[in-house]
Amino acid sequence: MPAKKLIKMPTQKRRVPTRKRDYRYPDKTNGSQIAAKNRKDANRWSESRRAELFEKGMQIIYGGTASKSPVRAGHQRSD
Repeated sequence: MPAKKLIKMPTQKRRVPTRKRDYRYPDKTNGSQIAAKNRKDANRWSESRRAELFEKGMQIIYGGTASKSPVRAGHQRSD
């Protein structure tokens, strides 16, 4: 019976230590200041303004003409 071939296994690589990361963030950034200003402005909106912007947002997300007719799901029956 022929001798089995020995399979050479690769040597294990050493793990490279992870570098230290700086997780200190500033208290105020341009983005946080803009977001605070937008929240302050949005708190003054009327209900009609909120509803109008909601409808525009839904139109952007789902497309269409924002008609009030219900959308039918599934296949339409042909009788």
